[in-house]
Amino acid sequence: MNKENTEKLYSAFPQLYSGLYEDESYENFMSIGFECGDGWFDIIYELSSMLHQRFSNQGIKTILVKQKWGSLIYRINLHNEEIENMISEAMERAKSTCEYCGKDNAELYVCVRWRVVLCKDCAMKGKECLPINEFFESANRRKKRLTK
Repeated sequence: MNKENTEKLYSAFPQLYSGLYEDESYENFMSIGFECGDGWFDIIYELSSMLHQRFSNQGIKTILVKQKWGSLIYRINLHNEEIENMISEAMERAKSTCEYCGKDNAELYVCVRWRVVLCKDCAMKGKECLPINEFFESANRRKKRLTK
């Protein structure tokens, strides 16, 4: 995520993202920053707002925000069913939101071996981006040719 969006999140939710300016540790990977594209900014902002409104008096703090295998990963220091539901809803939204531009109706692509949720426009800009099902079909065809 770019510096401007990182600062917006930190300014709006300094307690939640206090780890951005602390040393990295097992309990804090936020010092690395937000390891995802700017297209997920709105999802993360809305989730942050809900968590802050509901749990700021309980010392809530984000440990990690990143994209892995095309999924939003969001870890915090508090755990209960309500928090898990909020995070799960954000993760579900991210599955169909372009990580680069934020458009809806995105899908999972493989771009040079990286899994990324993209809209068709952003996927067309990328090199060697294939929808995940086409990637595996292509890989299976190559595998069959090699085993003959």
